[in-house]
Amino acid sequence: MAAPELATVTSIVAVEPLPARFVTIPPEHAFQVFDTVSEMLEKPVAMCEGRIELEDVRALLENGHFTLHVFWDEEARAPLAAVVTAFQDYARKRVLEIHFCGGGHMERWKHHIKSIEDWAKLNGASQVDIYGRPGWGRVLGYPERYRVFGISLEGDDDGD
Repeated sequence: MAAPELATVTSIVAVEPLPARFVTIPPEHAFQVFDTVSEMLEKPVAMCEGRIELEDVRALLENGHFTLHVFWDEEARAPLAAVVTAFQDYARKRVLEIHFCGGGHMERWKHHIKSIEDWAKLNGASQVDIYGRPGWGRVLGYPERYRVFGISLEGDDDGD
């Protein structure tokens, strides 16, 4: 099943010391950008305990099930960070889920999370959730809504 066409938003915000730009990458261009940002996504993908690997993320970006957003350093012509999102349609609401976020110089791009929120609204979402360590909630100002508990059924859980 093909993913639906999504509206796009690009914003440029001057942030000291350099301007940064938020860009949503259409699925048909994900293959052109992925290799540039894949290293930034290695650590957050590795935290998924084998549920997904980088090549899976790439395939899901290319088929439109995931969306790649890049925070771009205009002067250096290089990415500052990459964010991977997906819409989850529930019976009564649409939620944008931020699955992976990686990169550097967070002080230069964290304000652009508002651009992702705007993009989510433009595409019919009424909520944004991020999966990550507690620090993400503090950095973004998002309240903690719930915690996930689980255990491996393969005998490799260390109890932490």
